[in-house]
Amino acid sequence: MAAAPVGIVPEALPPHEDGEVEIVLIKMRSTTGDLMSLRVRRDGDAYVYRMVNEYELDQVVVPVQSTRPLSFHELTVLLWSFRWDECDGPELVGYWEYKHGEGREDFDSIREWFVFESEYYEGLNAWHDERFEQWKASKPAWQQAEGG
Repeated sequence: MAAAPVGIVPEALPPHEDGEVEIVLIKMRSTTGDLMSLRVRRDGDAYVYRMVNEYELDQVVVPVQSTRPLSFHELTVLLWSFRWDECDGPELVGYWEYKHGEGREDFDSIREWFVFESEYYEGLNAWHDERFEQWKASKPAWQQAEGG
């Protein structure tokens, strides 16, 4: 089975606000190549962050702002915990749980769903794979042996 396209619709993302820079682009292997974009802009002495996608859903990122650029660790904490609204669970693990619960995709397919790109932070895909392996290890051994 051929892999779904990755990030084929960047023009569907909302326009950047004045002075805003994309620091992470998250591509998804959906049939429409969905994207999420983590952006930052300066507001006085603060760096203000927001996560956008083409559906203009409300997103919750923590921190919303900082007094300096995020370290790699701070960025990964933000990426691990962001959610599309206050009622949702964290996006990454929520997707993994959803697809695992459906039972239609093996662990490799689930792992490959998200692809991270950044001109400012190297190692995001390796971080993602490590977190995925930790999540996978929390599943019963028989599920891991069956691949999902």
